[in-house]
Amino acid sequence: MSQRLKFILAKALFYTLGYLPLPFLHLLGSLLGILVYCLPLRIRYYSSTNIKLCFPQLTFLQHQILLLRSLREMGKGFFEMAVFWVRPKQRLLRLVRNKSAFAAVLAVESSGHGAIVLGIHLGGFYLKNALISHNLPGTTYLYRPQPGVLGKIMRQLGNRFGGNLAAISISGVLSLFRHLKQGGVVGMLCDHNVVHYGGVFAPFFDHLVPTITLPARLAVKTKVPVFIAVMQRLSWGRGYRLHVWRVSDAIYTTDLENAATVMNAEIEKAVRLFPTQYDWLYRRFRTRPKGQPPLYKT
Repeated sequence: MSQRLKFILAKALFYTLGYLPLPFLHLLGSLLGILVYCLPLRIRYYSSTNIKLCFPQLTFLQHQILLLRSLREMGKGFFEMAVFWVRPKQRLLRLVRNKSAFAAVLAVESSGHGAIVLGIHLGGFYLKNALISHNLPGTTYLYRPQPGVLGKIMRQLGNRFGGNLAAISISGVLSLFRHLKQGGVVGMLCDHNVVHYGGVFAPFFDHLVPTITLPARLAVKTKVPVFIAVMQRLSWGRGYRLHVWRVSDAIYTTDLENAATVMNAEIEKAVRLFPTQYDWLYRRFRTRPKGQPPLYKT
C-alpha cells in the first residue's frame, strides 16, 4: 500500500471518528481501557509501574483502581484525538467549560508582553492548543516531528486554527525566543524525557528524571510570565474544563537544576489534581542518572 493511500485512508478514519458523538467515543475508549487492564500488555505494565513509583503509599486495591481508571481515560484520549483535529472551531469550543481561566494569559498578551504556556500529557491537551490558537492566532508551539502517516496528519491538522509550529531544533528554539521578544505567546509540552537541548536531572515524585530546561531559559532571558494550562476531561462525554495557573517565580533562576525542580513540582501539582487522566503509559523514568539501576524490567 502506497504512502498516499495510507494517508487518505487514515484521514478518512480520522474524519469518521471525529464526527461521532463524544459520549459514544468515550464509551469505546473506556471499553478499550478495560480490555487493556485485563491483558498482560506492556501498556498495562508501564502504567502500573509508573503509578507505583509515584504513589508508593497506595494499597494494592487502591493501586488497581487507579490503574483501571487511568487505562479507561487513556482509551478515551485515544478516540477523542480525532475530534480535536477535525471538528469545526465553534463546535470544539462549545466542549470547553471555564474558558475564562485563560483570561490571565490574554491580559498579559494584550499588554504587549509575551507569555509561555506549558502543557502536560493530561486530559484533553490537544484541545487546549485549539483554544489557545483561537484566542491568540499567532501562538507558536514547539513540537517533536513524528514520522510516517501520523506525523503528516499532525502537521496538516495540528495548527489549523492559526498556531505556528516550530520543530525541536536550534532554529525552532530561536524562533520561540524571537516570538516572545515581540510580545507573542509560546506553548510547549514540558513532561518529556529530555536528554539533549540542555536537559538536566530533576526530581519528579521523588525520582530524578531528565527534564527540559528550555522554558526556564526562555523565561530568564525574556522576563515573560510562565503559565501551566490543563484541560480536564469531564465524565460521560460532558466536555472539558480548563485550568490555568501561573508558575512560581522561583523558575526565574539561572540554576537550571533548581528551575527544572520548580517546573516538575508544578507538573506534580497537576497530576495530583487529576491522577487518573495523566499519561501513565509514557516511560518517564526510563533514563536514569549514571550508576543508578533501571526502574523498568524491559
